[in-house]
Parts: sequence; structure tokens; C-alpha cells
Amino acid sequence: MNESTQTGPKRLAPPLTEEAVLDLKEGEEVIIEGSVYAIKESLCPAASMALQHGQELPFKAEGQIVLLIGPTPPEPPRTVGVGAQRFPLPLDILFKQGIRAVIGVGFHGDSLNDLLKEYPAVCLSVDQDKASAVGAAIKSISGVAAEAEAIRGFHIFTVENFPARIVRAGL
Repeated sequence: MNESTQTGPKRLAPPLTEEAVLDLKEGEEVIIEGSVYAIKESLCPAASMALQHGQELPFKAEGQIVLLIGPTPPEPPRTVGVGAQRFPLPLDILFKQGIRAVIGVGFHGDSLNDLLKEYPAVCLSVDQDKASAVGAAIKSISGVAAEAEAIRGFHIFTVENFPARIVRAGL
């Protein structure tokens, strides 16, 4: 659908192309459909260390979305509680490996501006009033098989109508 006839939030379905990401603007609402790679905040220190020591992500990163989940308990009948927390993974390494979008909070600073000039990527967050919709948007969860030398702890969330907002976009 061309942009002039589109109504409502843009729909994003990974893998995201560079062109799709560069078309996104700060403040814009989006709906995510498809597979999102999620990691628990508690596993981020080990994953961050592994990334900084040259280990690869345990999935094909090009065009993918990474979601940080916090220790939020699920509300019945949902299968998982999702709380996007600050983003403690090294964005430069994620973007260099081809990640096109990250979902969390705490995206600010000049270094992030520099990264978004260098890499076609965006940072998203979930508005507080949409938190219940996020849990309902998760349709299934599966683990990511990791080789012995790969980073462990990522899960694949299959999502439908996952609401998010662009908080940082390429400059």
C-alpha cells in the first residue's frame, strides 16, 4: 500500500529492509507482525560480554527486531509478561550484525545519534497505555537453538498487532 493511501500505524514485518527503516520517523506508531527475537534483561550481562568478545547472535540477524523483556509476570490468559526495560546490550554490535530495530527504553545520547547515522536502524518503545496489548500480541514463544559458541537466552516471539512507537530513528 502506498503511503498516501495508508491509514493507521505502519506495519512492520521482519526481516526489515533498509528502505523500510529509513522511512520511519520519530514519534510514529507502528504495528509489528511476525517473529521478534527476545532476551530477558537478566541474561543481558552475559550476552553483552559475549557480543563484545566477538560471538555471533544465534540467528540470522539481518533485518531482525530484538525485544528486551523484563521480569513482568504474565496476566491470565497471556503466556508471558513483557516489560521493555532499559537496553543494556551493545547497540553498535547489534546494528553491525544487521539488527534493524530494538525495543526497550533508555535510548538517548550523542553516541546513539552517531550510530543511527552509520546504521539503518530504529529504536522503539511500548507506550505504557499499550502494555496490555503487548501481552495479547504474543501468540507463541519458542527457544532459539544455539551452538556451543553462540550466545544463549534468545527466544522467538511470534507476534500479531504488537504496538510500538519509534523513539529514535536515523538522522
